[in-house]
Amino acid sequence: MVAWGLVMTLTGIVQNYSGLLAARFFLGVTEAGLFPGLAFYVSLWYPRKNSQFRLALIFASASMAGAFSGLLAYLISKMDGVGGLEGWRWIFILEGLLTVVVAVFSFFLVWDEPATATFLSEHEKRVLLDALNYTQTETSTAPQLGNKHSFKWKHFVDALLDWQTWFHCLGYWGMACSVYALSLFLPTIIKGLGYSAALAQLLTIPVYAAATVSCILVGYYSDRTGQRSFFTFACYTAVFVGFLIAVAPARFIPGLTYAGCFIAACGMYPAIPGLLTLSSNNWAPDTKRAEHLNALKYLVLELIALHRLSLCVREVFYSSAPRHTSATPHRPSYSTGALLIAKSLHSPTFKSTVMFATKRLGKELMKMKDHVPPGIEIVKSDTLEEWQMDIKVLDDNPLYFNQTYRLKFTFSNKYPIEPPEVQFIQCDASTGHPRTIPMHPHIYSNGIICLDLLGTAGWSPVQTVESVCMSLQSMLTANNRDERPPGDQEFITHNRRRIRDINFVYEDDNV
Repeated sequence: MVAWGLVMTLTGIVQNYSGLLAARFFLGVTEAGLFPGLAFYVSLWYPRKNSQFRLALIFASASMAGAFSGLLAYLISKMDGVGGLEGWRWIFILEGLLTVVVAVFSFFLVWDEPATATFLSEHEKRVLLDALNYTQTETSTAPQLGNKHSFKWKHFVDALLDWQTWFHCLGYWGMACSVYALSLFLPTIIKGLGYSAALAQLLTIPVYAAATVSCILVGYYSDRTGQRSFFTFACYTAVFVGFLIAVAPARFIPGLTYAGCFIAACGMYPAIPGLLTLSSNNWAPDTKRAEHLNALKYLVLELIALHRLSLCVREVFYSSAPRHTSATPHRPSYSTGALLIAKSLHSPTFKSTVMFATKRLGKELMKMKDHVPPGIEIVKSDTLEEWQMDIKVLDDNPLYFNQTYRLKFTFSNKYPIEPPEVQFIQCDASTGHPRTIPMHPHIYSNGIICLDLLGTAGWSPVQTVESVCMSLQSMLTANNRDERPPGDQEFITHNRRRIRDINFVYEDDNV
């Protein structure tokens, strides 16, 4: 941010066209990593199931800035002649200096990760890290305080070669074209409806304010319901419909054009964090730390998608005021193309889901047979419908000392889109390996586990059998209460729902 702010400030003193081009180049270089970095930073502090609302808050701030940036620039431009500088130079200088000041303060106010945050107690750090560990997939141990992960070029190459990265780039680029087109030309579009330049700037504020509210609400309800695809597709559809409304009437109607801009803005701003969260929740690398690789994928997404290139694309289509008919047909095409790409990734047919489930389970099985984490053992895997795994707590927890417990995994044809049904099972002594149900405030006496990771709302396709076993190991390790969940007998007597469909109420998240 410091480099970005300095480049922006120095843009205000360029003296020729070559200097302006150089300044714009370095502005793009220094700014490009900001939003991918923010997206990665959110993943360090929040589980995936809570990430979209936080990303939505970040992107909503960009929307809210759009509501006042034009007006602010208009006011700053009134400084024309102050210090012998033109008004446009003061816009870059003042906004650039403000960015530098914010960046300096952020260095002292923003912590790298929970493990290094001094405002958290050791217990709070452990609880937060355990919560994050439940959503990790490719770690061989529970997270350690202060654990560092270095950059490796292999991770970057893996991200570059992943076909999902390229597909999401296309979807991201399609929406970025629409976002930049509207944000840069909305005042021009409104002015073309017959309003003065000053009034046109003011009339952009309600559009951006509505987009801000939409971004926050969509992010909140997406996290609350656990639905990513539905809200993302709905946003893309809103963009398509909004642009059609703006251009569809045979007779020019300013009110409809303005309303179409409202609808499109309310769809496009929540669509970006929705797509990023959808991507993050469905990227499942075969090796290395998932969060680390996702950070690189965010960066590759920003670079390959060339969402800065959309700034060039939009220049071609905005020359036909007041309706901008040369531009509007392209805007729905961007959102439609992005929508179809996202849909193709996340709406497989029944046949393809069966094949994908079989391939995915076979791949997981081969990996675990090659190497299985300590304390985890494959007991039964002769079919791809049901597996049994033994897990053992490795720490010296007296509740589970020298005890081994058995888990049963039941898979549907929709795995890993749909979570497996996982529960502890008992085995009598006649099997030669007696197993009991562990005592835990989140484990019922019939073996059903009260863990959001295993429910439809909390599940993510990036999870694996291995990661689920490790999460349950971690859950047992952290427990010090020898008891069952409240209402244990009533639950096992009356429950008739599938395990994955049970909506648990967590009275205590610290166990």
